[in-house]
Amino acid sequence: MAEKLRSLLLVGLILAVGGFLGSMVDQWTSEEEKLPESTVAIPNIPHPDLGRVRVEVLNAGGVSGMASRATDHLRESGFDVVYYGNASYFGQQSTVVIDRSGRREFAEAVADALDTEFLEDSVDIDPSLLLDVTVILGKSWEPYSHEEDSSQTVLELPWWNIRKYMP
Repeated sequence: MAEKLRSLLLVGLILAVGGFLGSMVDQWTSEEEKLPESTVAIPNIPHPDLGRVRVEVLNAGGVSGMASRATDHLRESGFDVVYYGNASYFGQQSTVVIDRSGRREFAEAVADALDTEFLEDSVDIDPSLLLDVTVILGKSWEPYSHEEDSSQTVLELPWWNIRKYMP
């Protein structure tokens, strides 16, 4: 009986110490790392009437990390990038935006976001791909370099977010 009582007391003590330490860790977190609990980050969607635009980004320029940077930029602009990676070939100079769903406005919105042009003959409808737009990045594509929109605020990533340490 005494052994059971000691075990229960030990478990209770461990729970109490754990709860205390958990509350202290919350207090140690600096105010910059805390986001208001009622705030939800909503991306800047350039064309909210389009809804979900599914995009594939392929690197055909051969520059390392190009598809990843374009993906980040498109996602920040409100597009749903469902796949990114290398194209089956390299050495392409210019960027091509291909309409896969027959919704030209989707391709034009993606081209605008990447600061490139949507060409009339860049239509290759293929419903089996489950995509709206394919982007084939050429070597000449550069990440968005225009002056940052002052209405957007850039949040510092918290220490635990691994993307902070990736180039």
